[in-house]
Amino acid sequence: MSREFASRPGRAPVQIQIALRSAGASFVGTSSNVGVGGLFMMTERPLSIGERVTLEFTLPDHIHPTSVDAEVRWIRQEDAQPSGVGMRFVNPSIGATVALHELLRRMDEDKTPSSRSA
Repeated sequence: MSREFASRPGRAPVQIQIALRSAGASFVGTSSNVGVGGLFMMTERPLSIGERVTLEFTLPDHIHPTSVDAEVRWIRQEDAQPSGVGMRFVNPSIGATVALHELLRRMDEDKTPSSRSA
């Protein structure tokens, strides 16, 4: 089953560099979508479901990086789509939450309205 999170409400297709730190690793990956509650990070590095990590990233139109703790919720290792991990933010700061809400609002405003049938 494919997870199409970027098309869900509350998610935005945003590619930003993510620095990941855990007890046994430190590396950089790229997000493919971001939401207030978490993100998908494209990576081939092995992580385990339930693993706790710290993520650091700079949102578009921001100068300072945001740091949040996260938990690996699921892993994708399919050939048809980029490999990576779905992560849930764990107790993000108010500043991080507000910045993510603002990003989603701006991206939603930038969407071209679709025509609706009367």
